[in-house]
Amino acid sequence: MPLLLLFGCVLSVRPLSQDYSDLPPEQALDAALETLSQVYSLSAHKELDWTVLSEQVQEEADLEQSLRALTVAMPDGHVLLEHEDPERLKCAQIGGSLALTFSDSEQGVVVVSSQVAEVEPGDVLLSWQGLSVDEALQVQPLQCFPVGLATQDKRAAARVRLLSLAEVGSEIALELEGGAGVYQVALPALEHDLPAHAVLGLHTPEDMVSHRMLSPEIGYLRIGWEESVLSERRVRSALSQLYRDGARSLVLDLRDNDGGTDMAAANIVGLFTQEAFFYETITMYDRRSEGQVDISEVWVQPQELYWSLPVVVLVNDNTVSSGEGIAMGLQSLGIPIMGLSGTAASFGSTGSTTRFPDGWTLTWPAGLSLDAAGEIQLDSDASGVGGVAPDLWIPWTVENRVAYAADREGFEIAQAQAWLEAQ
Repeated sequence: MPLLLLFGCVLSVRPLSQDYSDLPPEQALDAALETLSQVYSLSAHKELDWTVLSEQVQEEADLEQSLRALTVAMPDGHVLLEHEDPERLKCAQIGGSLALTFSDSEQGVVVVSSQVAEVEPGDVLLSWQGLSVDEALQVQPLQCFPVGLATQDKRAAARVRLLSLAEVGSEIALELEGGAGVYQVALPALEHDLPAHAVLGLHTPEDMVSHRMLSPEIGYLRIGWEESVLSERRVRSALSQLYRDGARSLVLDLRDNDGGTDMAAANIVGLFTQEAFFYETITMYDRRSEGQVDISEVWVQPQELYWSLPVVVLVNDNTVSSGEGIAMGLQSLGIPIMGLSGTAASFGSTGSTTRFPDGWTLTWPAGLSLDAAGEIQLDSDASGVGGVAPDLWIPWTVENRVAYAADREGFEIAQAQAWLEAQ
């Protein structure tokens, strides 16, 4: 291909970068909605009606509320709303905490942690501000989440989490049932100093790769993200060190993994197989054809180091993008996935951005990941189903949810370790 033509292809097939920050807010929003209706790669897969969606978004009071509504309306974990001042992401409805947290369980919505003397972990929520639990969940402000919620399960969990948050100074009347029977309590929403992502449970990893021994024969390896060959080297080094330290089985932790490059993820999967296999075809929006085009094919290739010993993989609903790809690849090898939830169901090629007035930026996917049959893989569909589902579900019992709330980091690790010890 002539160099000039190749250069033209590169220019036409890449993530979009739009800057509407100098436009009046209404014009910027209109321009962005028009573009998204044409180029958002998952519109058909998620059956988004952009005419209806645009009307709903444009009815909001101001640009911020419109962008928050747009983020909620696009059920995609690669849709991110950001601001120059991170404090602006914390909407008023989540500014205060009730000093307790709820979780969904087999017994309904239950208290899983409490700093309130009258309320005990395990108590069941009966009503919230005079509303039944189902009614209360439906009025929770999902627009406070600065990231798209791709699955019905994640949206349900988000609503439950929001029951514990409210505007500072407000008082929330709760009716609960505990060991002594039914009781009422009114709790004030006290100001907290947590950033929006943390208070909403959107945790991010601190380290790219970390490892340690859990017992004389069980190793632990956590991968926070996989951005380059550097992450591959660190994973190989960690596996080698764990083996030298005596590990003969492994807990591989992909919880909160926030992604990276597709090739790095495929090469990490390659550490656990001796056979090459297809991983994905990557597509990208092409400005010339105004559609998605294939840009590369990724295969899992066996690596120089091969871990053939037992493995169990931990995931959660913050495992996203190429983190999900690692889980997908390992699951296809028969390696069991464990968790309280499935992954984020957001696997497209991210990177397109739109800048708005007043410091707001929206990021969204420019392309798709296709399986060997050319079908979209992992991204949630119109019914809100997708991602990697655990083979080994940790039961949503009250006991487990309370234990998880008390030790978010260690509870699932202990479950994985116990499973390996029982094999």
